[in-house]
Amino acid sequence: GTVLDPGGFGIGFLGQNDVAAHVSTDGHQWVVTWEAQLASYSWQVAGAAVSAQGVAGSGSYWGAAPPSFTSPPWLAWGKTNYFAVWTQLRSGNYGYDVMGSRISPNAARLDTPYPVSLSVNPQIQPDAAGDGTNGYLVVWSDGARGDGQWDIYGSRVTARGQVLDVGGFPITASSTAETNPAVAFNGTRYLVVWVDTRNGSQDIYGARVNLDGTVLETNGFPIAHSNSANEISPAVASNGKDFLVAWGVQSSSSVNCARISDSGQLLDN
Repeated sequence: GTVLDPGGFGIGFLGQNDVAAHVSTDGHQWVVTWEAQLASYSWQVAGAAVSAQGVAGSGSYWGAAPPSFTSPPWLAWGKTNYFAVWTQLRSGNYGYDVMGSRISPNAARLDTPYPVSLSVNPQIQPDAAGDGTNGYLVVWSDGARGDGQWDIYGSRVTARGQVLDVGGFPITASSTAETNPAVAFNGTRYLVVWVDTRNGSQDIYGARVNLDGTVLETNGFPIAHSNSANEISPAVASNGKDFLVAWGVQSSSSVNCARISDSGQLLDN
């Protein structure tokens, strides 16, 4: 529990403001990614490597040119590289698209950023997880229905960066809104969790997704539901077998969590 760098050390100095950091690791060192504000209406996605000794590399921009509005980026480790995802304002439109690029262990961008999902309606809130071998699952909130509601969509991306599910596939698409997805891999399959409003309040639901993109619970299954409180901002991770889902509870300003088995069983009621 000893703090190795009291007071911290600087990493992001690329913009007027450097915010919304996310960090991931390959097991040897780290890569930190963040949003860099270049001007009043201009944002870029940036990143830098940090060694095990706490030495930060020089940061670089990862986003597409020219800079525009972006969302906080997310980073997932695969087998030999990371995959970074973010949303970027579509040129000439007010919609957002999910963009991605492979990132090396030294935080070098390996691809010209390209769309993971590109459709007429906007896509927001992307997240990603790697399977350690074949590639990644990218998930996001999608406005594909065009009715102001959001659904959860996903797309597989290979280790070489190829998008396998162009336009994405629905993970859940009920008549109400589903937002704020998060995803993790347990060595066998993915678990995607999200905020769901089908019961009139904000609840946490989930669905398992196989490596071939098959959604095992097309209507999702409830993880947390309360008639007197909203459950928000889910996060999920795996220990290589089970999943742990955590979320915030608005009424009590607390954080709750529950374990989910590989078979989709809720282990903590």
